[in-house]
Amino acid sequence: MYDYRQQFPSDWLKLMNDFEIKKRGVRVVQQKETRIRLPRSFVSWINDAVTAALKRYSNGEIRILNDEYLCLSSRVMVEQFRPVLEAMKDHLRVLLSEPRLSKVTEMLLVGGFANSLILQEEIKRRFSSRCYIIIPNDTSTAVVQGAVLFGKSPGRIVQRVVSKTYGADCCREFVRGVHPEEKKFVANGVEMCNDLLNYFVKENEVVKLGQRIKSIYRPLYPNEKKIKYSFYAADNPNALLITDAGVKRIGSVVVESPETWRGLDRELEVSLYFGRTEITATARDISSGNTAQTTLDFFHVK
Repeated sequence: MYDYRQQFPSDWLKLMNDFEIKKRGVRVVQQKETRIRLPRSFVSWINDAVTAALKRYSNGEIRILNDEYLCLSSRVMVEQFRPVLEAMKDHLRVLLSEPRLSKVTEMLLVGGFANSLILQEEIKRRFSSRCYIIIPNDTSTAVVQGAVLFGKSPGRIVQRVVSKTYGADCCREFVRGVHPEEKKFVANGVEMCNDLLNYFVKENEVVKLGQRIKSIYRPLYPNEKKIKYSFYAADNPNALLITDAGVKRIGSVVVESPETWRGLDRELEVSLYFGRTEITATARDISSGNTAQTTLDFFHVK
């Protein structure tokens, strides 16, 4: 299929577009066969592979009609979406079981996939007894319309639930049995653990618009004049290290702390500010007032 896509990109696009339309059609929920138009190049290009594949479905659930249509039974179409549907229902079930969502009585389906009648029927069947399911007339543009409304009236949203865990790197005293040995090092005669993730806010926690979350740091060495802090987004809310799977660097700052005569007795305030559409990271040397700031970049994660 990869070779076909490379050889016939326009035909591949037509095939995918037709499939996108058909998967949102009514024939699946009506227990009827779905027909997807095949480009002429498709059958001739992968004829042998198609013939071998169709032998596994001798009951006619998958067939090619007149070298022009790929015909799929309603059962086969539903099975294509089964893994996604089950994962989505499991996720919603976990969310709705949380105490803070106990008063939620309405569920809004938006986005392109929400056009799928298969999805709509599954969500209604599973959650209609718990929530009133609302499906807009045009689910595909509902997200864009919401973004436009937010741009015109940003004050309507006063808080949000964060989708990831956010934090910064740090070092702490080494704890045997908790910290990995390979992260151990010695600073000022004390065994320390490197590359730890210091949480500011965890996934699914609520932050208010304009909320600033702070953490106090101290220099690792008494003669440090420039101190770097890196900020991370984690898919795993229980990540211990910045090197753990699913932890990505999304920004860093370097703040100057010139009063080295204070040694380790210097405090630096590191914070995340949750604005309307951005998260701003700031590091401030309290004794000198020096500040470094950056907007976290979620598009070019390291």
